[in-house]
Amino acid sequence: MLTQPFGSDLEIYVDELFLSNEELAYLDSEIERANIANTWAGESGNTMDTGTWGGRNLFLPSTAELNEILRRVIAAYRESVKSIPESQVELAFEKGVGPLNRTMPGQSLPAHDDMGPPELDLPVAHGVVIYINDDYNGGELYYSKLGFDVKPKRGMLVIHSAAATYEHGVREVTSGVRYGLTLFINDPNKMANN
Repeated sequence: MLTQPFGSDLEIYVDELFLSNEELAYLDSEIERANIANTWAGESGNTMDTGTWGGRNLFLPSTAELNEILRRVIAAYRESVKSIPESQVELAFEKGVGPLNRTMPGQSLPAHDDMGPPELDLPVAHGVVIYINDDYNGGELYYSKLGFDVKPKRGMLVIHSAAATYEHGVREVTSGVRYGLTLFINDPNKMANN
């Protein structure tokens, strides 16, 4: 169940036990497969972005297991964050499937908001992160304008507003490897205009 541990006036929602053991095992196997095959974007000649995200993303194939995780994210969002009419659920999540990502020792992610540069006029309403592991040091999710950190836990779901107030980043991982699944929930009203 999603809660607002930082106060009901902040659009940050957390479920510390979101993923089941079976869902975690599925994602663990996808990570192992990608590590063995060296298929992270930016590796093995893959031409995807080699900048900030180079070698850090794996776009998962659509499977029953992944679709069930996404269905549960949608249900939690509709129940606790924003009640999107049933007719707009697919539209709101149409481009919402994001990558599995990893942060290696010495890597971090600079503070950013999920709306992107104003000239792109992205339809993002909320960012979503699902943490797959917690056997690493560092790698906290930090909110630079709000002044606090969130220590990820295995199976945790975090949903936050995409607005500039919720600018966030990832502190440097000092040991181990941090894995998460990143999704974006689009605003149906902005999507209709794009």
